[in-house]
Amino acid sequence: AAYCVSKHGVVVLSEVLHQELQSQNAALGVTILCPAFVSTGIIHSDRARSTDSAAPTLSAAAQAAEAKLTKAVQSGRLTAADVARLTLEGVRNRSLYVFTHRKIRNAIEARMSGVYGAFEEKAATS
Repeated sequence: AAYCVSKHGVVVLSEVLHQELQSQNAALGVTILCPAFVSTGIIHSDRARSTDSAAPTLSAAAQAAEAKLTKAVQSGRLTAADVARLTLEGVRNRSLYVFTHRKIRNAIEARMSGVYGAFEEKAATS
C-alpha cells in the first residue's frame, strides 16, 4: 500500500508541476514514467528497507499475491535498458507520460471507468 500511495503522490505532484511550468513557459519540463512489469529487484525492496530483525509473517493470500507479482516482474519482457531508452525519448519529446507497456491501458481505462461511473452516480443525485 505504501508503494502505491507514494507512486500516486509523485504522479499527481508531477502533473501539477507540469501545469505550473507550462504556465510560466519554463524551459524545464516534467516526464512521468509509468512502467508495468520490468525485471528488476523492486519486488524485494520492501524487505530490504525493513528495520525489524524478523521478517513479517504473511497470510496465505498475501503470499499468493506476492508470488504472482514476483512471477509477473520476473517475466517482464522489457529490460531496464529498454525502459531507459523509452524514458529518454519521452523526455526529449517533452512528453508528460511515458507508458512502457500497452497492456496497462486496460487497467487505466477500468480505473477511470469506475471514477467516471461514481461521478455520474453522484452528479445525478446532487
